[in-house]
Amino acid sequence: MPSHLKIPSSSCALIFSVVATTAMLLTSIASAQQPTQLGLNGFCPVCIVKASKWELGSPEITSVYDGITYQFPTQALLKTFEEDPAKYVPALKGDCVVCLAKGKPGVAGSVDYAALHENRLFLFPSEEVRAEFEKNSAKYENVDLAADGECIVCAVEKKKLVHGSDQFTEIHDGLRYLFPSAEVAAMFRKTPQKYADAAKQLEVAATQQQVVPSQQVGFETSRAITVTGRSTCAACEFGVKPLNNPEELGLAVKTSDGGVVVVERAHELFPNFYEARYKGQDIQVQGTIVKTAGKVSWLEPSSMQTLR
Repeated sequence: MPSHLKIPSSSCALIFSVVATTAMLLTSIASAQQPTQLGLNGFCPVCIVKASKWELGSPEITSVYDGITYQFPTQALLKTFEEDPAKYVPALKGDCVVCLAKGKPGVAGSVDYAALHENRLFLFPSEEVRAEFEKNSAKYENVDLAADGECIVCAVEKKKLVHGSDQFTEIHDGLRYLFPSAEVAAMFRKTPQKYADAAKQLEVAATQQQVVPSQQVGFETSRAITVTGRSTCAACEFGVKPLNNPEELGLAVKTSDGGVVVVERAHELFPNFYEARYKGQDIQVQGTIVKTAGKVSWLEPSSMQTLR
């Protein structure tokens, strides 16, 4: 049974080393409709994420989420899980995010090679792959993020790009969907496949660099936007840097809804604004979004000005 933790020197992730259990659980959990897979070999996901503790759950205390059955040692832990299951389940339903990023989907991870990073649980098939994740966590941590963190319900129903929040996360078929509110997340839960299909269309179109009509996918085809908010240092305040110049600390705009927009090449294009970013000026930036990950977007700017 896993009984101890291996804590690496790297600050980007808390890595667990799990000793292989001598007797694997062979319990088959079935619902009234069809059998489901037992998650985490029966270990309690809440114990792992909240307490860094590997504790076996009971076959009598279970909950099914995203087609996976999880076990818990107490009813209290079951209740905690069901209040926000997306917070505790492993990324990609336990598959390896590094493998998926390299074009190898469906590679199962193991509890013997687990990692906690940013309070999320990841499983890997080997120590080597786990070490690669630890070294390059920023590259792999959002492999399972659908629609680049944009609210797919807002895109489909309102034809608008709205940043989702980690606070309102739903998982469907292993992928994370972010929403701006609990109400919008509840809409997703009613018909998740409808919105998952729309997100997949968007992903395919982006991969093929095709323009898909907004009525088919829901997203506006143009990503050009105007952003207003308070200027700040991207790396100092949020731990993110420009894509084109990662050696720079970067200028970011913090919007009123909690979004963060990193302005690409700000030190070259707008040196005065860049130097004054620590002053927290109210500014307006126009440009095109080139990438989004959760609440953070990167913008290629066309203009910048101070708000009076």
